[in-house]
Amino acid sequence: MKRYISIITAAVILITFISFTGCSPPENSEPPSADEAGSDISSGKTVIFCTYNAEGEKAAPPEAEINEYLESLGCDFEIGFLPIGYIGNGIEKLIEEGTQPDIIYSVCLDFEDRDMTVYNKLFYDGMYLCLDGYLYNTEAGKKLYEAFPEKHWNELKIDGSIYGIDGSFSTLSANFGYLYDKALTEKYGYDITQSPLEQTDKLREISDGEGIVPFLLLDNFFLASGYTDSRRLASGVVFDEESGRAISLLEDKEFSENVRIAYTLSQQGLADGDDRASHFATGFFSPVNMKNGEPFEYRRRTVLPQMKNSPKTQSPVSAVGIYKNSREPDKAFELLSLIMTDPYLNNLITYGAEGKSCRIDENGYVTERWSGEGTTVCQFINRYIALPNSMERFMEISAEQYAETMEAAEERPAAAGFAVDTDPIYGECTAVDKLLREMSSEIISPEAGLSFEEFVEKYSSKLDEAGLGTVIDEVSRQYEAFKEKNY
Repeated sequence: MKRYISIITAAVILITFISFTGCSPPENSEPPSADEAGSDISSGKTVIFCTYNAEGEKAAPPEAEINEYLESLGCDFEIGFLPIGYIGNGIEKLIEEGTQPDIIYSVCLDFEDRDMTVYNKLFYDGMYLCLDGYLYNTEAGKKLYEAFPEKHWNELKIDGSIYGIDGSFSTLSANFGYLYDKALTEKYGYDITQSPLEQTDKLREISDGEGIVPFLLLDNFFLASGYTDSRRLASGVVFDEESGRAISLLEDKEFSENVRIAYTLSQQGLADGDDRASHFATGFFSPVNMKNGEPFEYRRRTVLPQMKNSPKTQSPVSAVGIYKNSREPDKAFELLSLIMTDPYLNNLITYGAEGKSCRIDENGYVTERWSGEGTTVCQFINRYIALPNSMERFMEISAEQYAETMEAAEERPAAAGFAVDTDPIYGECTAVDKLLREMSSEIISPEAGLSFEEFVEKYSSKLDEAGLGTVIDEVSRQYEAFKEKNY
């Protein structure tokens, strides 16, 4: 694995960074080793401060190793990391404390109106610097733009402009599916290509024969964007491609059918939400390997997507961009572009120094990184050049898998560049979100004797009373204004 990284580094030094002002190819083609890396960054160079989501210093990125590598490239800047914590208004608090960031990352910030993406939220709060001028008019920007497919950039547009870069999975809509126990599917003759409601007899056989509740349901059906890309709009609202308008989540046929299956299985005692027990089938979301509805195998389990057989691109849940009041916006963008286009640096900032804070198995998959086992990948990952990792929730994901899925993913041109400002409907969104949480709980533990039709009618009425119609009207109004301006 070390040899692999060295080869990448040599190529990087020879050809990758010549175009960057402020950086020049180093004399030594090898990056500094983990043992040689120091912790002192007070070199007198310009420090570009980047936020990262963490509580305390435990999950701090490998700052010293990164700066040693930047030094080896001849860069006239270095990086400094600022823990922002999983709190609302984190950026404002940093500024109040006297530390102004240059590069800001937007994921897991627990602001109250969670019905919109943090990327959209920070845009409407005026936190981002528009990146168009850099991406289209500078060498570093053009290099960065070419590092991702066009559809990636299309989904990052808000009102026609780009304000961040998404290095995570979040520009791909997550497909909902189940992990089926392969041995039990064969033992009981269960057909994973059919609806579970067509095979309740088989499920009862499995339940009785194995002493288990067959299906494990997710505890919140409305949080994940994969159902209907609901995070693009507001809580409880999705964009209907056919009609070109906002509709209630309960009007979406695909989503409604999946809820019907889950509710009916729960009613019959064939599904629950107890993740401490064994199950025949486990619900999950994944943006890769879910194309065309074809089952595949993962760790001796058969995986079958139940929704969105064709993956779609979507507005990102998270993104990294330049803070609007950065003291060094040009150098901040140069650093950001460098991170996203240099394979060695991208792996170093994503996973840490190999042999020190990063562990790679015999198959070339990263099994541990700077913040420890099982942690989600770093904010700066470019999955086209980063090493594959085995820390994703349910499967190992390679650059090839990601690229193939992105290539096959459908774009959503009707709503591209449209983001909802939920401030005018904050109260209604909060009330709707609370009801959806209540509804999720009742999907897993349904009221005795209440049919699915009665269940839907009950919550449709509650959502109307909470102001869902007002939310839909406001989203539609904003979208019409967006269309008039941009089309």
